[in-house]
Amino acid sequence: MCLSVASLLTLGMLAGCLLVSTMLDGLGRRRTLMLLNVPALLGWLLIATASHTLPWILYQVYAGRLLTGLSVGLAGSPAVVYVGEVLDKTWRNVVVTWPTLGKCD
Repeated sequence: MCLSVASLLTLGMLAGCLLVSTMLDGLGRRRTLMLLNVPALLGWLLIATASHTLPWILYQVYAGRLLTGLSVGLAGSPAVVYVGEVLDKTWRNVVVTWPTLGKCD
């Protein structure tokens, strides 16, 4: 069975979105933002160093896509919450809405 490589990113994003609330409450916004770089880096390292033998390249690319999707799912809300907490009141409303405007379809 051959999975779609593109869909694995979405599955990782789903897991990241489900985990982010517990990480925000337990670790805080800043630590969560720092820790989400770990799965992103590991995912890209797995993809970049994938061996050229057939079964192992698929496993490495699949694991890399899942890890990068996990980090993308983790990154959405902590960044907006952290920026909203750090910014001055006059700029907070403008800057916090920017990610939402970028996602309009």
